[in-house]
Amino acid sequence: MGDEARSDLALTVAALVFGPLLVGGLLGRSGVDGVLIGAGGILALTALVPLLLIRSRSGPGGRAVATALGFTSAPDAPGGAAGAATGLPLAVPAVVAGVLAMRTVGAGWGDALLGRLSGDPLQLVLIAAFTVGTLVLVPFLVRRGAEAFPRSPEWPLRRLLRTVGMGAAAVALVVGLLRVPLGASPVRVVVNAVALAAIVLAADRLVDARRVAPRLALLLPAGLAVYLHVSGSGFGLGLQAGALAAGMTAVIGTLALSARGTWPLVPLAVAVHLWPTCLSPLALVGGLC
Repeated sequence: MGDEARSDLALTVAALVFGPLLVGGLLGRSGVDGVLIGAGGILALTALVPLLLIRSRSGPGGRAVATALGFTSAPDAPGGAAGAATGLPLAVPAVVAGVLAMRTVGAGWGDALLGRLSGDPLQLVLIAAFTVGTLVLVPFLVRRGAEAFPRSPEWPLRRLLRTVGMGAAAVALVVGLLRVPLGASPVRVVVNAVALAAIVLAADRLVDARRVAPRLALLLPAGLAVYLHVSGSGFGLGLQAGALAAGMTAVIGTLALSARGTWPLVPLAVAVHLWPTCLSPLALVGGLC
């Protein structure tokens, strides 16, 4: 089991690192065809490899996919729409941060409330692709990591969430403020960091107090998020956005490993892609930092 899980992690990481070299040219095009092709490229980079690996290990069927990605909750925890509804408080800070970020670039309140849809309703297709990619990729990496590194020191999920999440928010705030003399918006820097901290505090109420997980199961995806952002955006902006992404990875990963499973993360994943914050764990998503 451990060898298979490590192999799955290696293949998924390789796809994330080298995949943009193959399909990166498909992203960022305009028009209906460009949006559809871009959405396909996003899903290929984020969801295709994990889903193929789940199928190869567990066989076809929605049950196998749901189990591998954490969409099966404990008997006493709600699933489906009811489970997603429990995660609505997680999305509120991301929505507020996105609205305020858009206001700093001169957007009216109507456009700010619509987020990315204010400029082009077709963006809904890309938002859906990013949301699906996030809810497949991060839970897959974290849950496979828990199987791949059983000898890694085990920490309580709440300790992992608080340590990585709050630490990431602090790093993002400090690095962002250092970028202010170079032109970064201090309002957006503070808004993104505070939103991440608020999301961590909200998630802390949903994570099991006594459940534990191997430390590397979370640290590996968080470190990968930082690397991908820095390699794509440069050290300054990349480190700020990467720290925010690492914190979001901690939120998504700990909940995906908890008894509640991945369902409560659905509203959060939609919010961080519907509004242009820098809170997405995916390096492909641009935002207002």
